Amino acid sequence: MPSTFEQQQEALRDCQDAALAWWESHRPAAWNVRRHLDNPKINTGSTAEAFLAESIAAAVEIGAL
Repeated sequence: MPSTFEQQQEALRDCQDAALAWWESHRPAAWNVRRHLDNPKINTGSTAEAFLAESIAAAVEIGAL
């Protein structure tokens, strides 16, 4: 199915928003963002989740998310 550049960009933003929301939902209530960035894998349950958490934290750290 052909898509436009705008549709691709919207889908990418939606994916980024969902990933960030997932990562934020795993942050302990007592933790601030800095502490979560220092230990991004907290409350992950698998190797894949840990990898995703580290990737999201890296993007947040440099301002990409």
